[in-house]
Amino acid sequence: MSSERPNIIFITAEQQREDTISACGATWMQTPNLDALAGEGAVFDKAFAPAATCVSSRAAFYTGLYPHNSGIYGFQPSSGSLHWLPRLSEQGYHCVSIGKRHLPPTGFDEYLAEHDNKCSLKIRGEDCDWIKAVHAAGYESPFDLHDTDPDFYDNLAAIVWPLPEELHPDIYMADRALEWLDVWDGRAPLYLHLGFLSPHDLYDPPQRFIDL
Repeated sequence: MSSERPNIIFITAEQQREDTISACGATWMQTPNLDALAGEGAVFDKAFAPAATCVSSRAAFYTGLYPHNSGIYGFQPSSGSLHWLPRLSEQGYHCVSIGKRHLPPTGFDEYLAEHDNKCSLKIRGEDCDWIKAVHAAGYESPFDLHDTDPDFYDNLAAIVWPLPEELHPDIYMADRALEWLDVWDGRAPLYLHLGFLSPHDLYDPPQRFIDL
């Protein structure tokens, strides 16, 4: 790895506010891993989202363009003329996306999807990598399990994760990222985007996190 082209691991959490992180002043929250990242890195406390919706904001940091320049305001397909991850590609980075992306994998050399370019987890992405793993383990779609829980809607889309913990989408994608890093040969500088769905609803943490 060249010191002028450091490896980059970019982690995104979905719809997470500053007041849910202990290191940012929410001392009643238990966020030891995020606190460690904040303690070892840079914290930008005057950052603003370029758009009100997640898709437009994600497109902005992939393209470097505001929504009114990229034309991406919602879940419509992006223009083929847009250049995704332009600076990284030009500098020879190997670009990998693991987890929630919410946009086509344009510009990435490799990707593993939590749900393939779907606007909502309620739109069944039965062909996505994560759902394939759930089915391979012998379980039905978690979406169907959520729908049949009698308290799901009364609890405002909150439920205890009903499957083995390793199949939770966030844990599954984190494990896949670690496996990928273990076998990466370092032939080029790396850009890895690891995208988590949480804390966006559905709110379905494994029991041990509820018990904290």
